[in-house]
Amino acid sequence: MPHIDLLLAMVDRLERAGQSMLRGADDAAAQRRVTAYIRRARHDMMQGRVAIETARADYLNSLLDINLVVRETLLEHADNGGSKLSWLSAVQMSWGCLAVWEAPGDEGPTLRIVESSCPGMEAAAPAAGTRVAAAEFPRGDWLPAAVQHDGDHVLRLIPLRSQGEDRGVLAICAPVSSPLGLDHRDMDMWVAMLTAAFERASLIESLIEQEKRSRAAYERERALADAVRRLGCPVIPLDEGVLLVPLVGAIDPERASHVLEVVLAELSRPEAEVLLMDITGVPFADVQVAASLTKTARAAVLLGAEVIVVGMRPQVAQEFTQLGIDLAGMTLYPTLGSALSSLRRRRQPLIGPRPPRA
Repeated sequence: MPHIDLLLAMVDRLERAGQSMLRGADDAAAQRRVTAYIRRARHDMMQGRVAIETARADYLNSLLDINLVVRETLLEHADNGGSKLSWLSAVQMSWGCLAVWEAPGDEGPTLRIVESSCPGMEAAAPAAGTRVAAAEFPRGDWLPAAVQHDGDHVLRLIPLRSQGEDRGVLAICAPVSSPLGLDHRDMDMWVAMLTAAFERASLIESLIEQEKRSRAAYERERALADAVRRLGCPVIPLDEGVLLVPLVGAIDPERASHVLEVVLAELSRPEAEVLLMDITGVPFADVQVAASLTKTARAAVLLGAEVIVVGMRPQVAQEFTQLGIDLAGMTLYPTLGSALSSLRRRRQPLIGPRPPRA
């Protein structure tokens, strides 16, 4: 496009040449014609320049609108399951097909179709999920007739790369006469936005899958924790009306609450009369262990059951004494065997089952 200064210089030179030719001639009409010609030339030149600038502004505005449409389509709607190629019509593309690379296999490099689009043209669009050898992409029968026969459309294959890794290939067609053709300066930006939208969709799918795996792992861990908690406080029926609760390992507040809950649930049955609490497996006695033991024993007594504590080792007994724990209302035996022998001797004279507790 000629520069405005060059055009003005050309008009000035024409004006000087006309004045030089008319110098010394007594021809007022010729002088008026030259002046009118120069004035009209300047007017037409400025008018043409205004038209050019207006056309350029209109083009830039339309290009801005197109970029906004592309950005909205790729970076906003695509995340909600929308089309990733609906922007092709906005940039005057006649056909497009997006494919991603499959994991290497015995069949050689393979592409999987993600989506295809034929804005305003007839073509055999491949279904999403279709797999095709990389050397055959895109297949000829997928292309519009204008590409296959007429020759007034051109085809371009654009690789989609991110962080040095090949993600896939975008095949697009456009009319040769399109001002927004395949070599448009903004094509790289549009492809970069498509790659970003595609990667974001893949990332969201990966996060959803990771969340599902984490949730499944959490459910397994919770089921395992429930099983361990149940095993941590088993209630074993021994003789008729006699329940054994073996306590093994450290007792924290959560486990102490669970022990009390399980024992109360079992003692609520009418046939439960004696509660044997075996603390042989308790490694040490602290305030928490003592509080759990006494609270459970008192609750059992309130329900009318006899409480027998067995397996109190000398170290545990000494720690209970130092803590000032009152074991009133509980019968103590050194071993489980001695406690069962005593119970059986006491119950031996009884004939028949005992009546249920009121």
